[in-house]
Amino acid sequence: MLQIIINDDDAMFYAGMTHLLNDLFRRGGKTPCYSRELNKFTVAKADIIIQPLRPGEAFLCYPELYYRKPGLIIGLVEYDDITDPYPLPLCVNDRVFINRKAKTAVIRQTIKNAWDRLQASANPSRHPHCYGCKHRTLTSQQKRVAAAFINGESVGSTATKLALNSKSVFAHKHSLMRKFHLKNDHQLVMFLTIQQVKQQIVRHVGE
Repeated sequence: MLQIIINDDDAMFYAGMTHLLNDLFRRGGKTPCYSRELNKFTVAKADIIIQPLRPGEAFLCYPELYYRKPGLIIGLVEYDDITDPYPLPLCVNDRVFINRKAKTAVIRQTIKNAWDRLQASANPSRHPHCYGCKHRTLTSQQKRVAAAFINGESVGSTATKLALNSKSVFAHKHSLMRKFHLKNDHQLVMFLTIQQVKQQIVRHVGE
């Protein structure tokens, strides 16, 4: 039994991906079993983890992924430029990126190639550790600035609200965008809004 996590809420994409994976692996005599839950218990058993990643999320720490066994981890992105001067978090530094808008044949071949490479590895093992990991998080001050941006505050009003000067607020904004490889204000607001939903910023709103 091949344990596969597809952590995606898009029902049509989920159906299409399961169909593709069934066709790919059943030809090799394997029976895929699917789940959408991503937690330390499910990842400990998963052979393949497929996770959607919006701009910036590839560089975040996902503590539950620390517990995954040797296997294939795929990041679904909607853009091709995923280069960054900093390394990925150590728990996902072997992640394979796939553009979810790519043709089915391309996605299929990419997964097949990655899986074949994994199977060809002699005694694959993972010994992740967090010491020295370059994953990125938001500082307390950045969370306060982020909360203000989410609430529609300008750089000037954010500076007044947080008793900072405008240059400091702009520097925090620039640092956020550089840290998470965000290219414009739209990606910044989308990224911060997602993190607010995930409870990474919400507790700092109003502080």
